[in-house]
Formats: sequence, C-alpha cells, structure tokens
Amino acid sequence: GNSEKIMPASFSSARWAWASRWFCLSAVVPHYCTAFPSALVAGAAAKALRDLVLHPLDTVKARRQATAAAGGGPSRALPLDDLYDGIGAALATGVPAGALYLWIGDELRSQGTGGALAGATASLVFWALRTPGEVIKVRQQVAFDNDERITARDAYTRVISDDGIVGLYRGFLPTLLRSLPFDSMRFTLLDAANAALVDTAFASYADAVAGFAASSAAAVITQPLDALKTLAQSGQAAPDGTTDWLRELSKREGSDDVLRILFAGVWERALMAGLSGAIYFGTFTPIKSWLDSGEVVLIHTGTP
Repeated sequence: GNSEKIMPASFSSARWAWASRWFCLSAVVPHYCTAFPSALVAGAAAKALRDLVLHPLDTVKARRQATAAAGGGPSRALPLDDLYDGIGAALATGVPAGALYLWIGDELRSQGTGGALAGATASLVFWALRTPGEVIKVRQQVAFDNDERITARDAYTRVISDDGIVGLYRGFLPTLLRSLPFDSMRFTLLDAANAALVDTAFASYADAVAGFAASSAAAVITQPLDALKTLAQSGQAAPDGTTDWLRELSKREGSDDVLRILFAGVWERALMAGLSGAIYFGTFTPIKSWLDSGEVVLIHTGTP
C-alpha cells in the first residue's frame, strides 16, 4: 500500500509540527505508532557504540588502578587478554542510562539551562541507573589478579553475598564525587569548544572535536576521584572508610605512593574519555538530526 504518516493518539493536530522530534516504531503492532524522543534513540545508539569500541581501554585502566592499589609498580605487566570482560553488564545498564544522559543534557541545554547544571543533572540520573552494572563490570575486569575469569552472574552473587543488595551501589558516593564535577565541566567545555570552532576548518566535526577536548581535559582534572571510585567498587577500599584508608596508606608508604595510586591509569582514562566524548557527541548529533529530518520518524505502510 501507500506509505503514510501517522502519529500517536496522544498527539493533537496542533502538535503535529513537533512530531518530527520523535522516532516512531510501528513494526510490532500494525497501524499503531509507539513514539520515542529522537534524542533518546540517538543517545542509546551513541552509548552502545561508545561501549563496544572503548571497553578494552576501560578494562586496561581498571586493571592498572587495581594493580597499583595492590602494590604493583607501574612497570608491572598487565594481562591484555579477555579485554571484553564485563561488556554484558556495561551494555545492559549503560545503554538505557546513556540514552537518558544525552537526552536530558540535550533537553536542558535546548531550554537555556547552563552546561554545568545540565551535565550534573544528566550525570546524577545516569549513575543512579548505571552503578549496579558498573559494580558487576569492574569486578569482572579486575578478576585477572586471581588468574580467574568470572561471569556477570558470579560477580553478582559475590556482591550480594558480601554486602547484600546495597553492594550493587558500592562506590556510589565516590562515583558522584567524580562524575558530577566531570560532567559539569564536560558540558561547559563542550559548549565553549563548539562556539570556538564555528568558523574554523573543524566546523563540520565540531561536536566530535569539542567532545574529545572537553572530555579528556575533565578526565585529567577528576582522575583521583575516578581512582577512588574504582578501588571502592573492586572491593580494595571501603567506600565508607576511604579517608582512613588513604591516611593509613600515606603513613605506611608515603605521600608519593598515594599520588601514584590516585593517578594510576590517568592517561588511559584521558584517552578513553576523549574518545568517548568524540563518539558520544560526534554520533549523537548526526543521528538525532537524521531522526528529526522525518525520513525515519514514521514507518507505517498499508491501510488499516
């Protein structure tokens, strides 16, 4: 039959002009349109791509931080096998959380909210959803030190056995202490970098270039907080006793050793954050624009 555009029953004719901001899926239920905000769909796609590409680097960073805290020097060789350990947990919680993260950030900034507040709000929602999967992922990534691989189910069982259900939010406070300033800085720097690139040779790639620059800079600044987050979630530092743990370590090993631990993996994290920002924002905007164009917004064929 002829292709025709339809819209959800909740849309009034007065709001039809705004319907292009929604992605409509009618493949499952014929003649019915299930609508999703285009930014939500684009955010999910960008997050899935980001995790699939960068998970190996994330594993190296987590292992380097865990090794440093366990007393391994920077010259200690890290195993480079099984670099996709934890990818299932990362995708299961990360994709929906990432979709909301980019959608919220995009909506708030489009309404005139400053980058700092938009980034912090998006980050809070993201980590409220993502943290359980992050705990499972980190446990799988750092299990190499015991010469064993563990499944997501094994990691989940151990967390519940050790700490109960609250263990799935182990390291949540260090995560927020790291991520709220990181995402506030990232969105603020992103807007500034985008503005600076408008009339340059990089204008066509402004979102990717700005995303890389803003994310890598914010990552270096917040690196010590990221190290504390990883150590808490891997079980090497108690999240409610981080200050005492650092004080004891400083007395035993010296302040230089504390700095080595806190900045272990900084370059892997800076590179990963930069690439993450480039993929996140470099793919999110064109995918959202494509969906907003109306070419794939409504996909209903035939007549009722």
